[in-house]
Amino acid sequence: MRPATVTVWVLAAGLLLGGMAHAEPPEPESAMAPPSWLTVMEPQPWETGQASRYHPRFEGRRTASGEPYRNHTFSAAHRSLPLGTLITVRNPDNEREVVVRINDRGPHHPERDLDLSHAAAKALGILRQGVADIEWRLAAQDASPTPPVRPSQTVRRSPKPRHKTTPTRRHKP
Repeated sequence: MRPATVTVWVLAAGLLLGGMAHAEPPEPESAMAPPSWLTVMEPQPWETGQASRYHPRFEGRRTASGEPYRNHTFSAAHRSLPLGTLITVRNPDNEREVVVRINDRGPHHPERDLDLSHAAAKALGILRQGVADIEWRLAAQDASPTPPVRPSQTVRRSPKPRHKTTPTRRHKP
């Protein structure tokens, strides 16, 4: 081959390989769409069941997720849903709905599906019942938990006396 022909081939190969070097790298897997089993399609069918509420004595105790239980947050316990899952819970009697986040395991009663926080039970209108029929389903992808309710402010009262006082006797004139 002639030296000019070799030079042309070398330049052509260099341009070809150089162009490939500047090609876009493939997208990393983390930037790709989530797996199909993670996507939630709307509408989900409502599942029926029973829900109870946490007892107030659990305030501050650790949940299965590691965070402390708080009465004023919208959270719930479920036996098998992944921790952090958002679900919509509805009271069929009054059509009230809330979105709660699963942060604990339970309930430990075999006939119940959910243990609701105090705030969620109050918002649904089942606080006094203790156990109620509910409907629930996975929340929509763009849903967020119902905002937490601020703990009620205690009414300030005059301080109680430290010592028991006896009433003074009045003298008759």
